[in-house]
Amino acid sequence: MPPRPPPLVLGSPVPVYGRNKMRLIPFVPLAAVGVEIALLLVLFFGYLFMVGDMPPKQVPPEQERAREVLLDIICLILPVAGLVSGIGIMAMSMVHGPWPWVGLIVGCLGCGVFILSFGHDLLFPLPPGHY
Repeated sequence: MPPRPPPLVLGSPVPVYGRNKMRLIPFVPLAAVGVEIALLLVLFFGYLFMVGDMPPKQVPPEQERAREVLLDIICLILPVAGLVSGIGIMAMSMVHGPWPWVGLIVGCLGCGVFILSFGHDLLFPLPPGHY
């Protein structure tokens, strides 16, 4: 007598909650772009709130440059993390379907724009007095 075949299993062996989390992974770079825009708004309005209508203080150029470098580095953290995660997601082929590809590509391009903007300011500063 031949052995019985295994019972027919409907659905996938992966639980539903695991699949739903995996579906959102391609949108991580796009979320990084959204969080970066929110961070820029918070920094901008925080600066306006702190300074208000006070006249600007004269600070030495070295201190002003140090402030710029610090803000550029803070603003570069999220786009770099988004772009690295996007490249990793593409390398591990975790994208299935056209809309996740669109979200991944748009997110990586947005992260690249932020990296070019803040990285260019960081690597190629204007000379003092040319602001």
